[in-house]
Amino acid sequence: MIDIRLNWTDFKQLIANKQLITYLQYRVNPKFYIIEVNEQDYHFHAYVYTDGSDNVNKIDFETNFKPNANKKIGTYDFTVDNKLRVESTLAANPADAPGCPVISNNLVVDWDNSEVSLPKKTNPYLSLYSYSGKGKMFGFKIKFNSDDIRVKLEIDNKIIFDIDCEFLDDISEEDREISKIEFLSWDDEARTLNFKPSYPILYTSSINVSARSLNDSTKRKMKNLMINLTKEL
Repeated sequence: MIDIRLNWTDFKQLIANKQLITYLQYRVNPKFYIIEVNEQDYHFHAYVYTDGSDNVNKIDFETNFKPNANKKIGTYDFTVDNKLRVESTLAANPADAPGCPVISNNLVVDWDNSEVSLPKKTNPYLSLYSYSGKGKMFGFKIKFNSDDIRVKLEIDNKIIFDIDCEFLDDISEEDREISKIEFLSWDDEARTLNFKPSYPILYTSSINVSARSLNDSTKRKMKNLMINLTKEL
């Protein structure tokens, strides 16, 4: 997230031009209001002082903006297609959610809790999750019943990684510094591959997560998968 501070005049112009007024949030400091709004990867904020040094802007904010700021955000709808969708709602009383962050109404958590048998190592990868469209991908977790599995992530038909989970587990055991890598890790006890990039990954056409066994056994299975992404129209 890129943080940008503006003066109150420029901040007002920004939210007017980008039609962000309904997403306006504020927090109260002993000496000033912190007024903020998020748009994609940008966090814009401005200070309006309440200590008597900036009464014109204070009155402007309290009269024209504060009554409609801090709308309640975050309703969860568990739909029949196994999707958890986070959507914005407007609260009748702004005090219901003071300082609540802005959440994109396109943010989706998709998951699959069906047990899937993986193909042998001599066979092609099996797609575990795919989506065609555009947006941002924030990461995923996949639980298996073993570590001798290979997982591949493709975004816009380009391979981001093709990882041997058993090898990732082995090198993590041998080198504790590697085990501190946060964006890609293997939890051996939970048999779970965790992918959490430092920044959201932009995709413009497709996402595909696939896997296969590292041996000739047909007993390797995916237990469940959860992926966090936005789906833009």
